[in-house]
Amino acid sequence: MSALSEPLQIVEPFRGRNDLRRNLVGLSRDELKTTLVEAGLEPFRARQVWQWIYWHGVTDFGRMTNIAKKTQGRLVELFVIERPQIVTEQRSVTICGRSNGCCASPTATRPRRSTSPKRIAARSASRARSAAR
Repeated sequence: MSALSEPLQIVEPFRGRNDLRRNLVGLSRDELKTTLVEAGLEPFRARQVWQWIYWHGVTDFGRMTNIAKKTQGRLVELFVIERPQIVTEQRSVTICGRSNGCCASPTATRPRRSTSPKRIAARSASRARSAAR
């Protein structure tokens, strides 16, 4: 069996996080807003935290520069930002067996024809002229 056919196991050491803080990663915008409001924070903080997590990739509340230090402290007390961990990586086998992605797609598709009303009308008129000849 080759090394590519076996799943890659990535096991990270236990980080010691056994507290009850809620992870904000994976919440929808509405869920994040509800969670922050229930914690006594302003509703607009959800937009700020969302942007820091998903636009900037920040996992530390202290790096969120447009949020007041006092609010950052409150966020640290109540919440955590933890990304999902890779436990198993699985790779698909390509058609030819190479791993360089040369033929990873088993089917080839034609470009779709435009279905705009103008194109349909033009095709219909063209066909009508051809049939009249």
